[in-house]
Amino acid sequence: MGNLGLDVTITELDTRIPKDVTDEKLSQQHDHYNAIFTACLNVVRCVGITVWGVSDKNSWVDSWFPNYGFPLLLDDNFNQKPAYDGADVALSSHVNPRSSSSEPYQPYE
Repeated sequence: MGNLGLDVTITELDTRIPKDVTDEKLSQQHDHYNAIFTACLNVVRCVGITVWGVSDKNSWVDSWFPNYGFPLLLDDNFNQKPAYDGADVALSSHVNPRSSSSEPYQPYE
């Protein structure tokens, strides 16, 4: 889409995992968020990512997928999960393609 001159936006992002949570599943979720954020950052016309909520506490996933949950960046107590770290690593290590600077992209400065 970006190659067609259209802006690209990732919306309603979450990556649910089976409720029998293990460190391995949380690590896979980390990798999924990292890959998705990295993919968007590598497309100049990708203008945003919207996550489908703030914390797992009020996620829609539990009511639609009873064997799955924990889809967001923060847990039920609003603590950062490995998924948050995956997104953070992508954002903090990426060079802004919209800038002539080679400094890592710092979106919150």
